[in-house]
Amino acid sequence: MRIAIACDKEQVADHFGDCGWFLLHDTKEKKADKVSRRMLDNPRHTRGFLPDYLQAEKVDVVIAGNMGKKAVARFQEKGIRVVIGAKGDPETVLAAFLSGNLETEATPCEGHAHRDNCGKQKETG
Repeated sequence: MRIAIACDKEQVADHFGDCGWFLLHDTKEKKADKVSRRMLDNPRHTRGFLPDYLQAEKVDVVIAGNMGKKAVARFQEKGIRVVIGAKGDPETVLAAFLSGNLETEATPCEGHAHRDNCGKQKETG
């Protein structure tokens, strides 16, 4: 499984489209043991670009602080699972996701204003 975590300043980015880079983790059978890890620059998005870009990188799951409803739908159309509401250190987030203990805000943001309209849920890997 390949997981892309949107990052900015060594933390999970608040909004995936504005992240500086993605941390790509290849894992084996949903275990925290990483097969490989690398950074992938965010070439800055135009509408609809990043889902295609990450699909070309064979990403299965994208984790971010938040993203809009249209972006979530585009990822889902491509068979890429979206996990939003993650915060903090990317390695800690990855371990929590893989162990089924990642607490997230699960509602996509409305526009780019981030109006605190998100509910909480537990994400499982």
